[in-house]
Amino acid sequence: LPVSAIEAVPGLPGAYHVTVRCPAGSKRFSQRDRVQLATLPKDVRVDDGETWADVRKTMQSRGIDIATISMVDAGTVDRVHVARADEERGDDAVSLVVDVLDAKSLDLPVLATSFLITDRDMERAVYETSLRWLLRFGCYASVNPLFSSILLEPALCTAPPSNIVIDPSRLLDKNTRGDPQYKLQVEQAFNGSTLVLVRGCAGSGKSTLISDLIKLHADRGEKILLCAQSHVAVDQPLEKLASNAAITVLRLGILEKVTSKGRTFHSSCETSLYQNWVAGLRERLRAIAMEKGEPAFTGAVEALDKYNTEPPGDDLRFFMETYKRLWNVLAMTTYEAGKLTRIKDELDEVPIFDVAILDEASRATPLDFFAVSLYARKLYVVGDPNQLAPVFTDRDSPVLAPFAPLVQFPFFAYLLALAPPSMVIKMLKQHRQHSHPLRASNTFIELKYAGISSPELLASEDVTRDFPFKFTVKQYGKDPAAKPHFYIIDATGTEEVYPPASTAAMLGDGEIEERASLKGSTSPYNAETARVIIKTVLDMVHLLDAHPDVVEGFLGRSGYIVVITFYSEQKRYLQQLWYRRSMDEFKHLDPMKVVQFDTVDHFQGDQQAIVIVDVVVTSGRYSEFFCSYNRFYVGCSRARNLLIMVMAENTKRLIIPVGIDIATPPWLTGDDAAAAGPGTGRTKIERRAAFQELYDFAEELGSFISWKDIDEADTHHRPILKFDPSYRARDAADAEE
Repeated sequence: LPVSAIEAVPGLPGAYHVTVRCPAGSKRFSQRDRVQLATLPKDVRVDDGETWADVRKTMQSRGIDIATISMVDAGTVDRVHVARADEERGDDAVSLVVDVLDAKSLDLPVLATSFLITDRDMERAVYETSLRWLLRFGCYASVNPLFSSILLEPALCTAPPSNIVIDPSRLLDKNTRGDPQYKLQVEQAFNGSTLVLVRGCAGSGKSTLISDLIKLHADRGEKILLCAQSHVAVDQPLEKLASNAAITVLRLGILEKVTSKGRTFHSSCETSLYQNWVAGLRERLRAIAMEKGEPAFTGAVEALDKYNTEPPGDDLRFFMETYKRLWNVLAMTTYEAGKLTRIKDELDEVPIFDVAILDEASRATPLDFFAVSLYARKLYVVGDPNQLAPVFTDRDSPVLAPFAPLVQFPFFAYLLALAPPSMVIKMLKQHRQHSHPLRASNTFIELKYAGISSPELLASEDVTRDFPFKFTVKQYGKDPAAKPHFYIIDATGTEEVYPPASTAAMLGDGEIEERASLKGSTSPYNAETARVIIKTVLDMVHLLDAHPDVVEGFLGRSGYIVVITFYSEQKRYLQQLWYRRSMDEFKHLDPMKVVQFDTVDHFQGDQQAIVIVDVVVTSGRYSEFFCSYNRFYVGCSRARNLLIMVMAENTKRLIIPVGIDIATPPWLTGDDAAAAGPGTGRTKIERRAAFQELYDFAEELGSFISWKDIDEADTHHRPILKFDPSYRARDAADAEE
């Protein structure tokens, strides 16, 4: 459909009104439809009634390369309503608000842009094709012909491991070089056979391990494929690989979705790639100059300094042509890895990798595993089975519902259950969290983690984290004089609103149908808790802005305060409220960068110093989505220094299932399924009153706060936080240690 206007929604970063000309008889647009914007070549026009297939055929018949189309994945349809575009001409248009994940401007030439919607018929075709491919997956399809068998029966992996001893000086992070246990884990993985499974709890150093494995394989001249389901997870290990001339990373994917850590290596960010490589070469030469003391190396370093800016166009083109031939790490999502044509268009070939690494494996579907293993001789699978599992969002669709078992099957947990112990590397000591957020995180995982009580196993006494302020609002509990690192803001008495879900369609004879679903939306918002959260965050930012000397040491160079919510409607409401209230004058901090609002599913794989988790449901409408122990565990385990949970008292009575039940694999049918039995998972799933345990913990710490006290302070313009001057001394002592 031709686009007639793209307009940012005022006060809501990341949302846009996209107005399209909608002829009679068009399909109905509804929430959760996927939206793409495509910029066509100047000499290609789209007429009313033409489909995307018609446009492609026209371009092919005229010899126009399809690759010249610029595509932007603009997210999902949020609301739908009909607006009259031109009263005189009688034209009608449908205005859709779509979410853009990275909140970047859709800088597209409107008149040359078309609007695409991935409907469920297309999704069904994708699912059917993928399932057929999985059922027929054979030796001829893979670089390593054993993977088709090993991924279904890990015990068949009989390749003998090597026995290489790793020099600790070759590890990237100096903090891990003196850790003998970590060195042993790196050696076990590096020396492992064809398939290596790494099971690690949140904060145990999985991303650091991946970075070191990439470096070790790159040092041997090997090519590495790094994949994960989300862009956040793909980019997390790349941060440690920056400024290393021996590691030439090429990041593929939609630029708008790639995080700041991955953009340094993105194929379209040519200047960043060049500057990163020059910085790495400079560091390498400087190290040699210090070691050897030869003036030639010192002169080379000085000569490189002038090349740190953007080079001339011809030099940059030559650099990119060479870089794309000599890269040794290719990073992308599993979705991109499954698109052979996309890789071939970028690199002019489909490469073969010595090693593939699949991160955040708990979220990977069986298809993701097989797609990644197609290209490699060895596969590392890294994840935590207690974190988020694959999500299937189309249960209400009778067309797509039959594919739910294929998408949702916990394949990583399945592999861990079948694999021999020698194939599994366990990383069960966390290095991220202060002990208070850690105890809250442990509340939501299995009572027995690898046979050991999880709080005892995962507690790491050497992790000391602090934050530079104290609450001045009244705290309830046994020891309110202490400085806890875990708080509960009790939101009992607030009320959420469920807005109606909307659809819109153009019918025949110019008739417009616009209606709200009788079911209403399953995504609520709570204005009162949003107001309290924004007040808390606003006071934090004011204090950090007034003491800029502690910001980088506390948040990090690109860190921020994150508010995690379980519902997209609440996220949107929080964004709007923050946009309106953060227009205060800040001297040093950008309020739109230092605070982010996100959902649990999108934030997995990242971590920040302060995390606020909003789990308020006062109506008692607890969906299966909400009652997922994985989601609560992921939300709480993202916090390093301070975790604040906002919840209502009625949630204390909620009993949630804790554990993973592995059903019969979805690719087995008929007699095979009957022979497989009920699967390899546990038949008993523990049910726990986890929220009651959290309330008891907050009362024990004296960190129980009423939302009414915060709201009253907000009404009377009183701060609820004050700066903690002792933070500087403790931070300096921790840094020295």
